[in-house]
Amino acid sequence: MVHKAFVFYWGYCHLATFVLLALLVSHRVWASRFSAAGSMIARLASSDWGAIDKLLIVLAIAHCAFYLYVPNFADYVEPLIPLLASNYLQGAPVYADWHAGQAIVGSLYGPYVFLAQIPVLLWYPAIAASKLIGIGFGLAAVLMLFLAVRNRAGSKDALAMCALMIALLSIEQHYWFWNRPDSILIAIVALGALLFDRARPAVCLASLGLLAGVAINLKIFGALYLLPLALACLPLVPSWSGLIGAVAIGGGLFVAALALPLEVGSFSLQNYIANIAMVTHQGLIISAIRESLFYGLAILALPLLTWRALGASREERVMAIALAVCTVFIAVVSGKPGGGPPYMMPLIPSALYLAARLSCREGVAQQSETTKTRRLVLCAVLIGAAPIWAYSWFQMAKQIPAYRTELAKRAELRSLFAAFPESEMGHNSGVDGEQDEFYRVERAFIGQVTRFDYVNFADQHFAGLDSSVLYPLFEQCSVPSWILSRQGGRFLGGVYGGRPLLDEGALERFHANYELAQQFEFYEVWRCRKPSNAASAADRPVK
Repeated sequence: MVHKAFVFYWGYCHLATFVLLALLVSHRVWASRFSAAGSMIARLASSDWGAIDKLLIVLAIAHCAFYLYVPNFADYVEPLIPLLASNYLQGAPVYADWHAGQAIVGSLYGPYVFLAQIPVLLWYPAIAASKLIGIGFGLAAVLMLFLAVRNRAGSKDALAMCALMIALLSIEQHYWFWNRPDSILIAIVALGALLFDRARPAVCLASLGLLAGVAINLKIFGALYLLPLALACLPLVPSWSGLIGAVAIGGGLFVAALALPLEVGSFSLQNYIANIAMVTHQGLIISAIRESLFYGLAILALPLLTWRALGASREERVMAIALAVCTVFIAVVSGKPGGGPPYMMPLIPSALYLAARLSCREGVAQQSETTKTRRLVLCAVLIGAAPIWAYSWFQMAKQIPAYRTELAKRAELRSLFAAFPESEMGHNSGVDGEQDEFYRVERAFIGQVTRFDYVNFADQHFAGLDSSVLYPLFEQCSVPSWILSRQGGRFLGGVYGGRPLLDEGALERFHANYELAQQFEFYEVWRCRKPSNAASAADRPVK
C-alpha cells in the first residue's frame, strides 16, 4: 500500500512541487483578493527559518548515516559499481564485447565512477564502504556550496542555501548520495561554483576544463553541467591573451582527464562507445521529460525570481541563460528509459550559487524580499519533497526488522562465491528476489571477476540487443554454475516495466544445459549437465 502510494506520487511530485511553488511566490496577488491567505503567507515568509535550515541539514546527515547502517543497497544498479571496479583491478573487461560470447558486462557510465571504488576494494571491501563513497561526495557538495555562499552572504544565508539544496535533492530519494555518478557530478559542480567564487577567472576557466573532462567520463553529457560556470567565466577574464591561455590550458586538461582512464587498464573505448551508441535506439519517454522540466523549473525558480527583483551583471546574465538552456537540453536527455528527473540534480549547486550572487550584489545585500522569496521556495520544495524523503527512510528502515536475516543472506552468498568462484549470478523475477541479488557485490569484495550482470544487458536488450548473445554462455557451459535466489521465478527477471530479460530460446538453453545441484537457505546452485564441461576442483559443492 505504501509502495503504491509512493509510485503514484512519484509520477507527479515534480509537477505538484512546481504548482505549489508558483502559488506561494505569487502571494502578493493573493493578498489583494484574499487577505487571510495573503497574511498567512506573509507570516510564513517573515518567520525565522534558521532552526529549520539547521534541522534539514542534520536530517540529511542522519539519512546518510542511516544508509550506512542498513545492510543492503537500496537500488539495483549500486552493486554493479564495485563489481566492475573489481573487474578493472583483476584486468577483466569493464566494457565487454557482447558478441564475443565471453562476457556480458558493461555500463553507460564512464570509467571514473568505477575508479572511485578502487580504495574500497583495496582497503575496506564492504557494502558500507561502497556507500560511503557516494555519501562523501554528496556531503562534500553541500559543504562546498556553503563555502562559496558564505564568502558572499555570511554563514546564515549559506546555511539557508544548503537547506534549500538538500530539500531540492531529497525529491529524488537518496539518489544524491548513492555510489552512482550523480553524487560525484553534484560535487564537481559545487567545486566549480567554489572555484568561480574564489579563484581568478583564468584559473577557474582552466580548472573547469579539467572538471569537464572528469564529468564527461562519468556521464557522456556530464560536461553540460559545468557549461554555465565556464561561459560566465569568459567575460571576467581581463585580457584576450589571458583568455586564450586559459582556454588552451583548460582544453589540454580536458583532453588529459578524458583520455587518461581509457588509456590504462581494461577500459575498452570501442566497447564503451558501443554501449553508448545502443542507447539511441531506446527512444524517449515524454512523461519523464515533462517531469524533468518541472523539476528544472523548481531548481531555477530562486535565481530567476531574484534576477527579476534585483537585476544581474553580465556574467550573471550569461550564467542564468546558460543554466536555462542546459536545463532544457538535459531534460530532453533524461527522457531515456532509466533516466528521468534525477538527471537534473547536478544543476542545483550552480543555480543556488547564482541566486546567492544575485541576492548579494552591492547595495542590496540586506534585501529582505529576496530572503522571503527564498523561504517561500524552500517551503514549497520541502512540502513536495517530504513524502519522497519519508519514503526513502521507510525503504531503508524495512531492512531493520530482518537485519540478522540480511546479514545471513550476505554471508551465505559470499561463501557460495568462494566455493564456486567461476559461477555467475542470475536474475529472478520479483522485488524480493532482486533485492537478494544485490548481495552479488560480495564477489567483488573477495577479488573475483564478473562475466554476466543483468543491469547493462537490460539497457542494451531494451535498445534492441537480442538475447541470442547469451546463448554461448548457456550452450557451451562457459559459465560452469549459476547462483540464483530462491525467491522469484528462476531467470525470469526483467526491468523497464517487467520486460523479460531472457527470451524463450535463452531459457530453453539454460534449462537444457543446467540442473539444480544444491539448495541452501536463501540461494541455490545450478550446475552444468555436461561432464565434458564439468567445473574445476575449485567449483566443488559446499559440504
